[in-house]
Amino acid sequence: MKHPRRIFLHLAAGATALTYLYPGLICAAIAFFVTQSPARADIITEWNQTAVTTLVQAQLPTGAPTRALAMLHAAMFEAVNSIDPQFHPYKASIDAPKGASAAAAASSAAYRVLAAVLPAQASTLEGRHKVLTAGIPESADRAAGILIGEKAAAAILALRANDGADLGEVKALGEKDSAIRTKAQTDIARYHAPPGFIVWNSIARHAVQAKALDLVNSARAMALVNFGISDAVSAIFDAKYTYNAWRPVTAIRASGSASGWTALLPEPMHPEYPCAHCGVGAAASTVLQRLFGSGPFPFSATAAPDVAPRAFGRFREFEEEEAISRIYAGVHFRWSNAVGEIVGKQVGEKVLEALKPKS
Repeated sequence: MKHPRRIFLHLAAGATALTYLYPGLICAAIAFFVTQSPARADIITEWNQTAVTTLVQAQLPTGAPTRALAMLHAAMFEAVNSIDPQFHPYKASIDAPKGASAAAAASSAAYRVLAAVLPAQASTLEGRHKVLTAGIPESADRAAGILIGEKAAAAILALRANDGADLGEVKALGEKDSAIRTKAQTDIARYHAPPGFIVWNSIARHAVQAKALDLVNSARAMALVNFGISDAVSAIFDAKYTYNAWRPVTAIRASGSASGWTALLPEPMHPEYPCAHCGVGAAASTVLQRLFGSGPFPFSATAAPDVAPRAFGRFREFEEEEAISRIYAGVHFRWSNAVGEIVGKQVGEKVLEALKPKS
């Protein structure tokens, strides 16, 4: 390699064209420069390395990786600076209780932003988040930090929502006669079209029956799942009518480049932001993962009698597919999905404080 430093700096600037030509070389260059550094990594630089590697491997269009990295680091800065406010915030500081873990906040913010940009990698990124925060003891300070990070990620994702990047994605993938959406993606969009509470109750019933729970534990599990779904709907719709955001069809037609654009599926008759399917799914999934575990839990489910069941390996897998389906359907933007999932997760965790076992 004649000019390794030049190649490394070129990559850091987000030049994805080189990645297409020499993907193995680029990944090797990343690893070389990181492993040769004698400096101690922290949670910020760990996530930077993870993000760069993941974005390169994803081979996104030119400009998308640099945008993602800027958002990721903005969210981490807002999260950490809210806890240790040494600088003016990027946009607005977040209320942080004394003692909140800055490392947990940074990791949570990074994971949520990157998972929003690369939803296909969400499970892998969640695993990385768990690894990087494994040394932080379970405590109120850790939980507070994670919540601050999620709020910071949601704020940055919302801030960048109108910069046009997500508009192009849903315009291309979500159009009724899209030339780039695959049959599999179309099937996913149609499969997840019915209201989420239908299929999540089906999944919950399967889990309760598969574990052969006794009557009181069955009653508790089904109650918690439906508490989560109901509270998620309330939180999501409160936000929807606070922000009154356009659906993609309105934004795309208003841009002047596609006045006849039509989504694959009919748009729901309420504001776009945040995604309700995503919020309901994240709330139900969070509850079910706490009750039955986040590991493998094979099941098949369907939301309607005329829709063939689909097989899934775990609750999180279904949640992720449900979210991305709304982009394929042409009815949501990616950032709205990400914020909906964050809200749903927070709702699910809050609901789990109820109906606790007697000590």
